[in-house]
Order: sequence, then structure tokens, then C-alpha cells
Amino acid sequence: MSNNFSNDQSDWNRNIYHNIYAPETQELHPTSNYDIQIIKFRVNLLKKYCSGTVIDMGCGIGEYSREAAKFSEIVYGVDFSQIYIHEAIKRSAHQANIFYLCDRIEDVNFGGTSVDMIFSFSTLYTVPNIQKVVENFYNILKPGGVAICEFGNSNSLMRLFYKNSKKSFKAEIFALPFNELMNLTKSFEVKEIYSMQLLPMQGFNRHFFYLWPLTTKFWKLILCRRFFGKNLDSIISSIWPLKYLSFRHFFILVKK
Repeated sequence: MSNNFSNDQSDWNRNIYHNIYAPETQELHPTSNYDIQIIKFRVNLLKKYCSGTVIDMGCGIGEYSREAAKFSEIVYGVDFSQIYIHEAIKRSAHQANIFYLCDRIEDVNFGGTSVDMIFSFSTLYTVPNIQKVVENFYNILKPGGVAICEFGNSNSLMRLFYKNSKKSFKAEIFALPFNELMNLTKSFEVKEIYSMQLLPMQGFNRHFFYLWPLTTKFWKLILCRRFFGKNLDSIISSIWPLKYLSFRHFFILVKK
């Protein structure tokens, strides 16, 4: 595979996913109870909000598309990579209500307000022009339609660890501060927000080597402990001052 990468922000992550991250690396194979909980949390959101026509924006190999298809009439998976789309089609052959499109999530057009629900997991913080993406979601949804957006917060330890990721041929994180995420979604009614991942729990940056203990597996063991139906991570990450430092935010948005 080619390693001739563009330095342009709009192309960097697409090159990384297309040339470095093979489709099989995107399979949902959780290695800890914490990772299992995040996957179950996403699937539970799909169970709660999927209905009618649904779009999985940034579908990859279609892992969540296949989950959404269990609760929806029809699901469209959208991804920029033909390699990933080909793999998604192959893996979804047994589910006749899933269709895949190769397009950019900021550009894909469904011919007007025709969609009941949109979701995007682990994708929006890899796209530079997030404002255009959110505007496109709004244009595609029916009035009253729901968008589940998993955003990344730039004022977080996770974002700090991933600075200068181009030097190590990793995907770049494009994120916004929490207050800007709120402003970005002002056209919608914000129904719910779930915050997670106060600690990075992964990654390494030699400039911040002294923070390495915060990336160890120990924290996943502690933060996945459950109280009152929630894990400790989501409880701590949702506390008013701390949510502004947590990396992962799930916005449940309703088109007005």
C-alpha cells in the first residue's frame, strides 16, 4: 500500500484509513470490560432511537449498520473508502435491508429531508470540517428526526496525547471545545448529552511522557465499575466542571 500522504488536513485521515488501517482492524473486538460497555452503550442508543430510514455516517465495515438494521426498516451505510464499503457489503449479505454508499459524510445527498435517524460513532472527530457535516445532517433529516453524534473534545487529555500524530502515521483528531460543540448544534433541540473518557486510557506522546500512567489498563478496570446503572467513567465525566475536559460526548439531537 502506498505511503505517499498528502499534508492537507482534509486528506490526511482519509489516506490513513485507506492505506494504513486495514478493514479487519476496525472489527468490534473489545479487549476489556470498559470497551464492551462502550459498544453496548452505542447499541442501546440504536435500540432506543432507530426507526424507519436510518443512515450510519462513517460506517466503516458496517458493524453498527448491521446492529441498526435489527431495529429499522432500511439502513444506509456511508463511508469514503471503497475498500471498507466492499468489506461492509460482503459482511452484510444476510441482511437485505442494508445498502452502502461510497461518499463523504459532509457531501452525501439523500434528495431532501427524507431520513428518520442518523448516527455517527467514532467518526466525527476524524473529519476536519465538522460544521459542514452537522449542517448536512440537519438538511437530510426529517423534522423531528434524530441525530446521534459522537463528538470529540479538544480540551481533553486524549486530544493532548494525539497531537503531532502525523509524525507517527496515525489518524489526526479534529475536535472542538465542549462549548463550541454546543454552539455547533444550536439548530437542533439537544435532547440528551452523555459524556465519557475523562482520562485518555490509550495513546502515548513523548512530550507528555509523565502522563503515561493515565493510559494504563488499570484505569479501564476501575472506571468500568458500575453504580446505579452507569459506569464510574460516565458518572465522573458528566460532573459539571469535568465534562469540559472529557473527550467523548454523545449528543442526541432532534431536528426542530
